Amino acid sequence: MIENVKGKLLLIFSVLAIAGIFLALGKVRPNLGLQLGLDLQGGQRYVYRLEFDEDQIANENPATLQRQTIEIIRDRIDPDGVLEPVLRPEGSNRIVIEIPGVDELQGAGASGALQRAVTLLGEDSLALRLDANYSGVFPASGGEVSVGAETVRYVEARAVKVGDEPVLDDQDEPVLDPQTGLELTRDVMGIELVVAEDGRGYQGTTKVEHPVGEPVSLISTNYIQNKIENLGQLYFGIVATPAMLNAGSGTDMESERAKLDAWFAEHSQATSLREFNALDPTQGGPHPWLRWVPEKRRINADGQVADSRTLAERARPLLRLENHPDYADRDWKFDGQRLKSAYPARDQRGLPAIGFEWQSRFAQKFGAFTGNFSDELMAIVLNEQIESAPQLNEPIYASGIIRSGSTPYRAEEVEEMVTVLRTGSLRVRPILESKETVGPTLGAAYVQRGWWSGGIGIGLVLAFMVWYYRRLGLISVVSLLSNMFILMGALSFLNATLTLPGIAGLILTIGMAVDANILIFDRIREERDNGRNVRQAAKNGFDKALSTIVDANLTTLITALVLYYFGTGPVKGFAVTLAVGILASMFAALVITRVLVHFSLERGTKEFTVGTWLVTANFDWMGKRKLAYMVSSVLIVGGVGLFGYRYATDPAHIIGIDFTGGVEVQVRMDEPRTKAEIDTLLASADSIAKAGEARAVTSSGSDSGYLQFRVSSKVSGKDQEERDSMARNFSDALKLALADVLQKGPVDVSPRAADGTIELTVYTEDPHPAAALGTLIEDNTALSALTIEADPTRGEGVFVVKAEVPEAVTAGAVQQQITTALAGKKDAAGVAYKLSSPIANESVVGAAVSDELTDSALLAILISLFAVVMYIRVRFTEYSYGFAAVAALAHDVLITLGAIALVNTLGLLELEINLAMIAAFLTIIGYSLNDTIVIFDRVRENRPRMERPLSDILNTSVNQTLSRTILTSLTTFIAVAVLFVANVGTGNTLESFSFAMIVGIITGTYSTIFIANPVFLALETRSLARRAALAKAESSKPATAGA
Repeated sequence: MIENVKGKLLLIFSVLAIAGIFLALGKVRPNLGLQLGLDLQGGQRYVYRLEFDEDQIANENPATLQRQTIEIIRDRIDPDGVLEPVLRPEGSNRIVIEIPGVDELQGAGASGALQRAVTLLGEDSLALRLDANYSGVFPASGGEVSVGAETVRYVEARAVKVGDEPVLDDQDEPVLDPQTGLELTRDVMGIELVVAEDGRGYQGTTKVEHPVGEPVSLISTNYIQNKIENLGQLYFGIVATPAMLNAGSGTDMESERAKLDAWFAEHSQATSLREFNALDPTQGGPHPWLRWVPEKRRINADGQVADSRTLAERARPLLRLENHPDYADRDWKFDGQRLKSAYPARDQRGLPAIGFEWQSRFAQKFGAFTGNFSDELMAIVLNEQIESAPQLNEPIYASGIIRSGSTPYRAEEVEEMVTVLRTGSLRVRPILESKETVGPTLGAAYVQRGWWSGGIGIGLVLAFMVWYYRRLGLISVVSLLSNMFILMGALSFLNATLTLPGIAGLILTIGMAVDANILIFDRIREERDNGRNVRQAAKNGFDKALSTIVDANLTTLITALVLYYFGTGPVKGFAVTLAVGILASMFAALVITRVLVHFSLERGTKEFTVGTWLVTANFDWMGKRKLAYMVSSVLIVGGVGLFGYRYATDPAHIIGIDFTGGVEVQVRMDEPRTKAEIDTLLASADSIAKAGEARAVTSSGSDSGYLQFRVSSKVSGKDQEERDSMARNFSDALKLALADVLQKGPVDVSPRAADGTIELTVYTEDPHPAAALGTLIEDNTALSALTIEADPTRGEGVFVVKAEVPEAVTAGAVQQQITTALAGKKDAAGVAYKLSSPIANESVVGAAVSDELTDSALLAILISLFAVVMYIRVRFTEYSYGFAAVAALAHDVLITLGAIALVNTLGLLELEINLAMIAAFLTIIGYSLNDTIVIFDRVRENRPRMERPLSDILNTSVNQTLSRTILTSLTTFIAVAVLFVANVGTGNTLESFSFAMIVGIITGTYSTIFIANPVFLALETRSLARRAALAKAESSKPATAGA
């Protein structure tokens, strides 16, 4: 049945092996492997403050800049949409970013010691050198290290030579050079950590000097953080010469250099020139024609810093063309915003470089710019450092390359910078305010329920296939499991993130992948019924099913490709998963299943016994089309109307926090508590706290639970004032709902004892030496004879104090005195005393799905539908097929939307439109397309050979494929029904996702028969009538005599 069986086997085992390799590498490589999403595993939470300058505040809308920054960061950290991060605006100048997984633990344990002292001045403040005996691995992509009590953030780790050491023999004696008699030496290699701009004194620590030998330890590493904070600011400028400051400037280069030196004399610890460039000339700042930018430090061939110049000595003056009277009207601004593309390239030396191409309208301007400054130095500035300054010998037009100075770029550097330049530069500097690890949004019980319900669903589908198709069913099981293995390997290669709806989607993929096998098996049965022997029936079955499988999957694949190209964020991620699933399913069905059937025949199989449900169906489907139109119209109008009414009157109950935004409150517990305890208290609340969703702050955890949780809920006020009011109400409700478990304090004073003493508990945000804290309190309050002990059972920073207090001093006065005593004070390690309140903070966060994201998603869906219509037009030669398919999928989505509104209004289920529901809608679209194309393929096959009315042909085609339609729907229904039954009433994302899919499967099966075919019949009938009328008109024209 198959030619070149060995080649097919080699292909199968190769694909499976590659998938296995990617799954295995995912265990050890941070950029490979599947990871669980925020709902299942939690991840890293960052809060960034946006540093707007005065011009931006005066001339632009900060909210717009905030949104633009979010979208740029989203594209950087998740270019393929598979990571599934959450990015939200917070207030007017902050961004909250949550990244699945805990990548920061990778590389933990790396340590070493300083090879040379680190001072507060000069080049030493920009790099750390570690000795050759360091342990662990300092990731090249950057991270955070502790040097003594100071935290330092670095952006790159390089291997460097740190010295020489003698070569010793077996007796530890120096080995001599036989020719010179001198001791032989060898290089001692170490590590250099290049510190980020503003990387010293990171996260509130104090910037101090460090001696040789001081320990250096890796705290954390996260390459994603580098992508977030990389401004990606690229521009091309001209290095100013003394001659360029002509008489009209009123200054000269010596005077300008003197101003810079004077500023450095007062700002000796400066690590950038931003502040100097921002100064007005009357305040000692540069002339309006100039800005100063430092050259990037030079590194020699050994990887060592070969540039001992200070920041001031490396500063070069660049012309501010926009302020210069000779060039202000030239529009010679060449930055990353005007690039058409950026890509990895090679320079003249064959070393890695960054290639770039200007947008077409700027190519000629760049040529004029470079031609005007012939023989001058053009500075290529990246993130406020001059990467290189080549001399301009001739005009440069459309494209060029950015090469490093003396040190070649690493391939990873080029890849990161290309990504940054493609996504655009950040116009606002993000400043990290806080970073923490948060737990999953779903409790362990819900996650476990999701896993076992998914497993049962898959098991039932596979069992049904074996029961109905016998031997062919066993073959389909092997094929489907192989399909799943290949799919997981591909997603591992893409470093995809699995959320609970994503896992449900994979389970659904198994259900839908069954369809290709059912198509093949039903064709084999039909060939046997037509008298073919089993071998010929098998061959014909695969051959005849091929076009149907290809058409059905290619239409969905086109949808996925368009969604990926035009979509962003989660839409793009869905497209990636969908495309990979389609390709894996086609390979499994057309290659693996065929090879397995071949071997079954070769081993002597005489018959393939299969079920015969509905194989002799003979229903007049088209005769019921008017009734179907009426039913569907009522359901669509009623459902969409109900949804619109709910959205207009009570949007908070139908639209999720992903679209509305909400409030987030961080609470502190009196002792370690489990997430299940907090969930129970919230669920039993009789206030708006009932809607709260809790997540543990992992860093506050212990074996018995967590001391801190973040509780979020959606708010939907019409303006910011109303939203702030709703946020305060939620916070107050939360205090009441969690009153029994919240931390007291921050200074909790117990009633006075009979002997006049009091006991109080002081809660601080950080741990401190108990004795020092006690002394500070006793010296600055009315308390005396004081004893103090830390209480680690209630967390770090909890202290129990016993003391005598004058009878006239009230508990409130004691609280106030301690608060005043600790204000502005620090312990010996430089850590500030900060009292810890039960409500650590509360904030209003914006929607995770911006208007721009929504618009791009809708545009992507519309373009994908257009592409599907055009493909079907090419394959089926008629537009009617495509329009009918689109009508069916629109019907399915609208019916599902109405069903959600109905159960929500009746209070049967707490469903809302969120990102998980959007994923369900997109899946329904794919399912509906696939189902419709299968029947249309049979219609296309039957029309040329059946001399009957089109309605009869449609009835026959539906009846012939009815068994396949019902079986495919049934297997998919089984998978999602188990998910729904297991999760109904939980309120988690699986409940809403599986409900939507159940409705979508039912209405998809219905619309394939009662909507797609009747719409096609109506369109074709009208088309045939129009063609007949045209033909009649042509035939009725009087003939004209020829010359």
